[in-house]
Amino acid sequence: MSLFLMIVSSFFANAQDTAEISYTHVGNRSFYACSYAEKRMENYLQAMGAEIVNLRCTGGLPDFNTLRVSAEIVVPGQGESVEWVPVEFIGNEACEFNNGMIKKVMEPFQVRNVESRENCWFSEGRYMYRFEVAN
Repeated sequence: MSLFLMIVSSFFANAQDTAEISYTHVGNRSFYACSYAEKRMENYLQAMGAEIVNLRCTGGLPDFNTLRVSAEIVVPGQGESVEWVPVEFIGNEACEFNNGMIKKVMEPFQVRNVESRENCWFSEGRYMYRFEVAN
């Protein structure tokens, strides 16, 4: 019985909190493929220190103007002592799409000192996010 308790205790001690992130984009003037959406979300999550458990996308080009990209992640920085890591996302490609995705990706994380600027008109414009994320 004690071996069983040790195994169960070890399992729960190593269990980590996961979060689900979902971003839906409805194309009005700009349309995207799932391959682009998955790569962007993967890049943002990795830059923030997340471990990606599952990443998937439905819809998108060539058949649909709406796409939904989702990820199940292990969120870092959930312990008692955290390290604050600077993160910066700056770009001008697919402005509205990336701007919306960054906002969604930030939700499950502990972030501080957020500075953002966005000037998007559909796919045109620029976005900038600077912040610190707990790792």
